[in-house]
Amino acid sequence: ADLNEVKAKQQRMWATGDFSMIAWNTVFPGELLCEAVGLRAGQKVLDVATGSGNVALSAARRGCEAVGVDYVPALIERARERAHPPPRQVAQLDRTVRHADQVLHAEAQLRR
Repeated sequence: ADLNEVKAKQQRMWATGDFSMIAWNTVFPGELLCEAVGLRAGQKVLDVATGSGNVALSAARRGCEAVGVDYVPALIERARERAHPPPRQVAQLDRTVRHADQVLHAEAQLRR
């Protein structure tokens, strides 16, 4: 199978059902992660594979400028819904990444 076909199948699989119903189990670990790394207001956070946005939203609640990126458009949409009305600090929850170089681009934009 070619790589584009594999990617399309993976995206369909992750978009099937309501991932946030499973991901709610990662809300508390996301909070613990933000606490463990000592996030402080004003810091910039890139949440790669954000899914339904748990870590990005946890970082935003701490006053960080958070950007969430994911491979699956349906998961990004759910993250955007959860962030509405958005905390000021959630810079973006609308990026869908398809290649690793797009993650690097998101990181570079955060460093500005």
